[in-house]
Amino acid sequence: MPTENRSSNTEMVSVPREDIEAACARFAKAQIFDFSRRMRALLDHPSPQPHPEPIAWLVGTAFWWTKEEAERDAAATGLPIVPIGPLVSNPDGYCLMPKRLTAENGAKALLLGEFKLEVTQECPECRELDEPVEGCEICDGEGEYDQRHIIPWDKIKYIYSEAVKGLALQSNATHKPS
Repeated sequence: MPTENRSSNTEMVSVPREDIEAACARFAKAQIFDFSRRMRALLDHPSPQPHPEPIAWLVGTAFWWTKEEAERDAAATGLPIVPIGPLVSNPDGYCLMPKRLTAENGAKALLLGEFKLEVTQECPECRELDEPVEGCEICDGEGEYDQRHIIPWDKIKYIYSEAVKGLALQSNATHKPS
């Protein structure tokens, strides 16, 4: 007896390309370079356009991503094959993005890595002095130093979920950027 495909939820959301590009610019300005660079790479390699062929096949309640698997399952169960798709095209300026970052839908892999925020701090050793001390161990006489903060994975997921929540198209309504 075949088993059902247990892949995770792959709901998608359309996000205006201009909003993603604006976010990339904000991340770059805030010196979150790694995130900005990865998002830019995603924008530079657009997803393939929808096609008239089915994207999946349903046999009973099991989804199959290849027609061959669906045909084997249909032969074994005696149930009909129901093609799923085609996808509708995205409105201009929008792209398809998963609602959640998961390993199964590939979104997590695209955002893995260390994202850093670089913040310039005033040197605590030289703060009260008229001139910074040459050779200071913290600032080396500059009066300020850069401190890197790693953005934790839970914060990346939170930022992503907030973007999805704010940009997701609602049925029978269109998103109007503020």
